[in-house]
Amino acid sequence: TLAPADSYTVTALASGEITEDYFEEGDVVAKDQLLMKMDSESLVSSLERAQNSYENAQKSLSDLYKDRDDLNVRSDYSGIIQVMDLDVGDEVMKGAVVASVIDRDTMLIDIPFMQADTFNISKGASAVLTVSDTLEQITGTVDKISPSYKVNENGVKTVDVTIAVKNPGVITESTSATAKIGEYSCTESAKFYYNVNKQITSDASGKVKTIVKDEGDYVTKGDTVIILESDTLDDSIDQAERNLKDAAN
Repeated sequence: TLAPADSYTVTALASGEITEDYFEEGDVVAKDQLLMKMDSESLVSSLERAQNSYENAQKSLSDLYKDRDDLNVRSDYSGIIQVMDLDVGDEVMKGAVVASVIDRDTMLIDIPFMQADTFNISKGASAVLTVSDTLEQITGTVDKISPSYKVNENGVKTVDVTIAVKNPGVITESTSATAKIGEYSCTESAKFYYNVNKQITSDASGKVKTIVKDEGDYVTKGDTVIILESDTLDDSIDQAERNLKDAAN
């Protein structure tokens, strides 16, 4: 009895209504030849749902990775760390202030000049300041000129000129001074303030694992100040990684 050397059963890989067919019984067909088309609407819907599920799992994991990166609390400013009252093991809530940063090397002062005089003053101009208490003279540079004017008690229009000076070490926020820029003198004295006096806040909740920069240390913008840890976040990441793997399959 003769029998075919090879015999195959063609099966459908999906369920649906046949919309077109391209063969009849007894036809000779070749490998990979299209035999029929089926309604794929339900399959497309399933594929879209699977794709959405995968993308949602991927986004959830990405958000958790960002939360984990936020456990590294960084400074947005350069300066000296002030008032850090934390120890390893302390709990820190999201949004909590962990320290403050002060730049004592550069001081700023907003001194009023007559509006007419400021038309002849430009950013970067050299200024001479006289400290009110000691009459010591220090040099500075015009940092900016206010775009608006004020009227003082004498009815004179004045404009605040911000001058930056290198702190010789004795200037604080209680120190006042007068200024002269070229031939133009200010209308009254003003007090210095720190170039940077900002707070560092945490973008995540967790327990203090490591104190990288302590009170009195100098930090550059972007430096990590403290590192937090969160067992809950670690568990969430593990679960999200498993969910993404399941969605990919």
